[in-house]
Amino acid sequence: MIQNLKQKIQDTIRAGFKSETEIVYLMVNIRKIIELDNSYEKFQYLNFYCNWILHSKLNHKFAQEVIKKFESIYIKRCSGQKIERYPFELRQISRMDKLVEQFSNFCQSYALDDFTEDINTLTKFLYLYVQALTGTPLRIKIDNATYLLQEVSLQTELAIEPQEGHQFYKISWILKDKNGNIGEISIHNSFEVESITD
Repeated sequence: MIQNLKQKIQDTIRAGFKSETEIVYLMVNIRKIIELDNSYEKFQYLNFYCNWILHSKLNHKFAQEVIKKFESIYIKRCSGQKIERYPFELRQISRMDKLVEQFSNFCQSYALDDFTEDINTLTKFLYLYVQALTGTPLRIKIDNATYLLQEVSLQTELAIEPQEGHQFYKISWILKDKNGNIGEISIHNSFEVESITD
């Protein structure tokens, strides 16, 4: 069964990413391999990102840990403190470095083409991944009164027009607290212009 799943993943990678549907399909098959091989610890972040794309809400333990990492920065920003640099671990999450790192490790572990080595393919993947996640927040459990943040979600926004053959986009981490206040952490990226569907 794993061999069959590997072939599906390889075919998807080699076809290039053009739609959210392909990203969801890719993540579903990766999630199945992680489950079959019981490699949750080895691919903790990758498994988290796979789960996030498959569920309308996530509030399990690891999702709670991700929200905690945003909490201290959110509190500082709300109090007007100047933040020179985000903590290393938060930067890794917000830029999705951990996802990329574990994706690369996964590809190498299962002898798959490592698309993370091609910056254009990688940035297109990240854009489509976040597009597929829009409307799927991480939520703090309702009975958890110790945190100010209530949920963290992702969204993307394309620049109006491509520039010099590149489509620029913004990925925003939207932070919503118990009082309905909203904060944002954004990163900017681009990919070479080709057709994207969905």
